[in-house]
Amino acid sequence: MNELEEFAQGAFEEVLGEMPATAAQDEKVTRVIACTGKVYYELLAHRHALGADHIALVRLEQLYPFPSNAVATELGRYKNLKAVLWCQEEARNQGAWKFVDDYLRDLQPESATLRYAGPAAGASTAPGNKKMHAALQEQVIHSAFA
Repeated sequence: MNELEEFAQGAFEEVLGEMPATAAQDEKVTRVIACTGKVYYELLAHRHALGADHIALVRLEQLYPFPSNAVATELGRYKNLKAVLWCQEEARNQGAWKFVDDYLRDLQPESATLRYAGPAAGASTAPGNKKMHAALQEQVIHSAFA
């Protein structure tokens, strides 16, 4: 289905995983980076630049009610999964991390660890300086792939 057909005939999806799904590609995956929002596109570009085909990106389009079944299905695709990361551009005490943490811990395979990739906790929502914001954003993206 092309983009125009998808727009006209498609439907809302709670979770957007890797496409196309093939068993050979899924076997390579050892890490899943889950996120929501525009940080997905930065992660996607960075993964492409690195050629990191062992990392899958999972974008949550709905947080509440949490789409546990869809997330479990997506994580279940990856039999060699060693790590699940939640990446966000908001500070640790802001954004969705505090909400998704418990759900992801319940859904991750026993063989996988859960990690946060994002800015440390902070009182303000942004550094207030474009250069500082860009540097922080770059640090967030790099930490997700470290």
